[in-house]
Amino acid sequence: MPWLTIHMTMPLMLLAAIGLEPVVVTCVNFVRQFLSSKAVDAPVAEASVNGNVPPVVSKPPSRRKVGLFSGSAALLGLVAAVLLLLPTLHNTYELSYIHPADGPHEMLVYVQTTTDVNIVMNKINQLDQKFYGGQHQIPIAITADATWPFAWYVRDYPNICFDYPTGCPTWPKNLPVIIGAGDAIYSMETQYTAVGGGRTNSLGGSPYVFHQYHMRTWWDEGYKQPICETDPSVSCAGQALYGYVGPLLWLSYGNNPPPGAKFNFGLAAQRIWNWWWNRTAFGDTNGSFDMVLLIRNDLSKAVAP
Repeated sequence: MPWLTIHMTMPLMLLAAIGLEPVVVTCVNFVRQFLSSKAVDAPVAEASVNGNVPPVVSKPPSRRKVGLFSGSAALLGLVAAVLLLLPTLHNTYELSYIHPADGPHEMLVYVQTTTDVNIVMNKINQLDQKFYGGQHQIPIAITADATWPFAWYVRDYPNICFDYPTGCPTWPKNLPVIIGAGDAIYSMETQYTAVGGGRTNSLGGSPYVFHQYHMRTWWDEGYKQPICETDPSVSCAGQALYGYVGPLLWLSYGNNPPPGAKFNFGLAAQRIWNWWWNRTAFGDTNGSFDMVLLIRNDLSKAVAP
């Protein structure tokens, strides 16, 4: 899981600091030595205890000299460390601010609730403001597959029916809002839309209008080995690979390599570069778990789903 990367990166950061410490110290001493190379060490007169004893003359302690090779190597090491830091900062910025919930383009996101959930909640908030005075009293029905993450997002709304419709059989059939997800959304879109002149739906309740959104999206998993390859005695010929082609082909061609394709170092390097700097996905970006927002027909004139 992405959050487990801290257990790998923290020791590496400590080791990097230990490795860079002598490089930085050497660079500092080398620069100081270079800047003071033309200066002459002037004698320093120490004050005598009494006027009869002549002052003792001493020289300031000299630093350990840094050779030209050591100083140059340390400077090159420091420059290399800064250059290696740049892609790290770039990736951090992309992940935190540009694609914070973009599963198809950020491998550290993996499976993530999309920002479409915020769109759905904003529409519910608009309905509540317009028809329920903004008191969070709007009734909301949520099917079983949409319970998570909406159980968290509707925590301030007391009139909630989870596992709709079996979870609240006594509730009316004309609820303002219904949220569905998974395979059920296709039957819901058919059942809850208007029939019979537009006054009812096929279930006998009020008709609804709907819009389909992505609930969760994820990073392409074509880097996995084909399922048939888990058993060496089984041939993959004619078997469905489900987009799994193995890491080398995936890096070279994505999850749809041409027949007979082999690992191509040049293509793989180009694709890694394009992802690193431009977030061009390696494989398919269409993988999603979808949801549907249904708003009762009369309310949809004020807030469209």
